[in-house]
Amino acid sequence: MEFAARKAVALAGLGKLDEALTVMEPFSDPSKIPHWLYLSRLADVYETGGELERSLECRAQAYEADIGNSALQLSYANALLRMDRDLQRAGQLVEELEQQKLSDQQETILPLVKGLLELNRGNYREAVNQCTEAVNRLKPYVANQAYSRLYADNARAYTAIALAELGEMEEAERLFQSALPRLEALKSKRTIERYQQAVQRSQT
Repeated sequence: MEFAARKAVALAGLGKLDEALTVMEPFSDPSKIPHWLYLSRLADVYETGGELERSLECRAQAYEADIGNSALQLSYANALLRMDRDLQRAGQLVEELEQQKLSDQQETILPLVKGLLELNRGNYREAVNQCTEAVNRLKPYVANQAYSRLYADNARAYTAIALAELGEMEEAERLFQSALPRLEALKSKRTIERYQQAVQRSQT
């Protein structure tokens, strides 16, 4: 399934979402594959294909299908925050995660999610602190882990948005430019537009 899911994500990234969904279809039977696993991978496909609403729905369903799975809970909270939806629910999920025993990878990523939570709450200085903590935790892994580089660039982008909101434009622009190539490659329009809006507000 993992090979098929990666193929489906690649197809979705090429604009072939229908073909990608066809690749995933054989794994939709919950009697053969844990349904939360199928939904989680399907969420990746929809996200890469630009169908963010459907991606969020899949992550919510995956979480509901296996409540107590901290990986699914973290993914669901992150999806809510990235789309700036149901801030109260996202905050509750993050607070519950902080009380759980997490894997080393989840402990590394959690400050990034907390940083986005504070950014959405308008607590910009705390967002900077949390995202900076995330970058520092990710540093040992960025040389050989692609996902760590992705998370680090997202953390820099969120930090840049918070700094722009605080009027600290020189550092904000430096961080944003360092993250921009990945944001553009992954078509992260929402994050790019959010930074541009923060810059505009700082100039008025």
